[in-house]
Amino acid sequence: MHCESKLGKVVRPVEYAKATQRSLEFPLAKGATLKKLYVGNLPFQATEEDISNWFKQAGATGASVSLVTDKFTGQPRGFAFVEINNDEEAARVIQSLNGQDFMGRNVVVNEARPREGGAGRGGYGGGGPGREGGGRGGDRGGRGGGRGRY
Repeated sequence: MHCESKLGKVVRPVEYAKATQRSLEFPLAKGATLKKLYVGNLPFQATEEDISNWFKQAGATGASVSLVTDKFTGQPRGFAFVEINNDEEAARVIQSLNGQDFMGRNVVVNEARPREGGAGRGGYGGGGPGREGGGRGGDRGGRGGGRGRY
């Protein structure tokens, strides 16, 4: 099975999902639920394979790992999401891995919460106390120079 990107390039679904930071949706057995876990404080050298193996050792069968990377540099951001096939398995994994050492760091494992609001970070931001305005222009008050408004 292949997907066609907007540029007309044919890619495999898994590559497309990783490139677009979207998860693939596959039909589950009737009554099965997919539980998404947040894994934080990961060492930057950890790979998806390392995380997947660690979850398998804890008893998570068929865990799907998505290591979050910076969209500009491609470097890992220190957290990941892991999808597990059922609630009981997810609860066991959270209980056994949360706070445990992974590659020299105490890792946080808990149920992922939905993103708050639709607005992402970024943009030019407004000023705040003691700031010189947003990232563009700063103070645009009429202090000499330039043409008048009318």
